[in-house]
Amino acid sequence: MRIVIVRHAIALDRNEAAAQGIDDADRPLTDAGRDKMAQGALGLARLRARPALLATSPWRRARATAEILAKPLGVHEVVTTPALLPGHLQPELLDWLTDRGAPDTVVLVGHEPDLGLWAGWLVNGRTRSMLRLKKGSACCIDFNELPTPGHGELQWLLTPRQLRGLAGTD
Repeated sequence: MRIVIVRHAIALDRNEAAAQGIDDADRPLTDAGRDKMAQGALGLARLRARPALLATSPWRRARATAEILAKPLGVHEVVTTPALLPGHLQPELLDWLTDRGAPDTVVLVGHEPDLGLWAGWLVNGRTRSMLRLKKGSACCIDFNELPTPGHGELQWLLTPRQLRGLAGTD
């Protein structure tokens, strides 16, 4: 199984949102965030990330990021799961994936610091971050069979600029 982890694209600043009375869960992507993610999605597609499942946190910025990824990755349906909300990863997300039959390739869109912690748990079996995902960046972790903590192998970690570079847009 291959798990591609993507942090949501650049969203409205948390303080600006609060000043406008916008809840953190409802912060939208900025225009620049949308544009950069659209370019990064083309780079991700060049890596042949053709997921059987594209899942996202229910928060607005993550859902919008997943919707941007869907077409370039050849996905017709984006699935929302609370398992990708902040504070809900570790075994909960692993159980959720297993309940879906552990498809060959999965793309998951969510939030930091949880995604970095989850990636670290998958690779080294410990709940400590071994990487930090910038907004719009992605990493890929492979497993021989079903994903289990400490048995994942980090294949790549790409910044947003590197993803755009793969698409030839940066």
